[in-house]
Amino acid sequence: MNKNLLTALLLLLSSLFAACSGAGTGQSGNRAQAPANSAGTESASANANASASSLPADVLLAEASKVELQAGKTAQAKVKLKIKEGYHINANPPSQYQIATQLTMEQSEGITAGKAAYPASLTKKFSFSDEALAVYEKEATISLPLTAEAGAAKGERSIPARVRFQACDDQVCYPPRNLQVSIPVTVK
Repeated sequence: MNKNLLTALLLLLSSLFAACSGAGTGQSGNRAQAPANSAGTESASANANASASSLPADVLLAEASKVELQAGKTAQAKVKLKIKEGYHINANPPSQYQIATQLTMEQSEGITAGKAAYPASLTKKFSFSDEALAVYEKEATISLPLTAEAGAAKGERSIPARVRFQACDDQVCYPPRNLQVSIPVTVK
């Protein structure tokens, strides 16, 4: 086969593949697929697909309060989430097939994180689901117990953490995102 013909066929196949993988999203790829649940909400999963680019960057803001720890002791870090008006994020634990909001802390020498405690959720009905869902709106605060080892180095540090969330409006759920947040910690 002629080299130019082979190159043309490969370009054509690449274009077709890109067009098929982006069908229905306006982009190539980046589709969120919500699995159908046993309750038969196929319309919910079909309507739960949305383009990542259509979700505002500021739909969720997170801020951590300063934590003071004594070596060998535990204290609570509080991460306050602010959710943009007109949106909600899935609660933890989530309803049905939704992706739960989760707070995780990166490893930090001498400090360990316990199990995060999530606030009580609201139960609301949305147009994309046949059943009411557990969500957070406006504000929610997550508590994360931090323990300083007995020999932990004293002083101030900033511990990276991540909030994984799935935001939705009344019509659709968007692909999950990660939001980075720093937890200011002082070990005394």
